[in-house]
Amino acid sequence: MVVTELGGLRGKDLSDVDMFAADLTGALLTGADLTGANLTNANLTRANLADANLTDANLKDADLTGAKCPSGDGATGDPPHC
Repeated sequence: MVVTELGGLRGKDLSDVDMFAADLTGALLTGADLTGANLTNANLTRANLADANLTDANLKDADLTGAKCPSGDGATGDPPHC
């Protein structure tokens, strides 16, 4: 997946989308619905996932370094807190 307008993902319905190994560095995913999305091996470094719905999202081996997670406490834990 190639994302050219990372800010354009804010609030989008991305449920069940396969984003395996996607480079979402610094992406603004605030309020996005990522329910059931496959984010395996995705690069979410410094991504803003505040208020995103990560229910049943697959974050296996995703890089969440510096990401702002739904809990607001950084990249810790499992969904719904990344």
